[in-house]
Amino acid sequence: MSESYEAASGDDGWDVPEEAFAGAPVAGGGQADAAGAAGRASEPVVEQALSVLDGLDELAPAEHVARYEHVHEALRAHLSGDA
Repeated sequence: MSESYEAASGDDGWDVPEEAFAGAPVAGGGQADAAGAAGRASEPVVEQALSVLDGLDELAPAEHVARYEHVHEALRAHLSGDA
């Protein structure tokens, strides 16, 4: 017998509000802040990297890969201290 989870309209499947993570320890040290928990970048480098995704829905899916790879590389470099 198999069961399936059907999310209610507007339900993202999470039982915990994002705000619950504010103040929680994060990898690499520090703590999550309310802005980060709500999905808003709190560092200019991160905001700049993510801005590459603006207008993504207007591009052909084949062009998405290059954008995501650019963001991934920028975030990787920032987290490793190479930026």
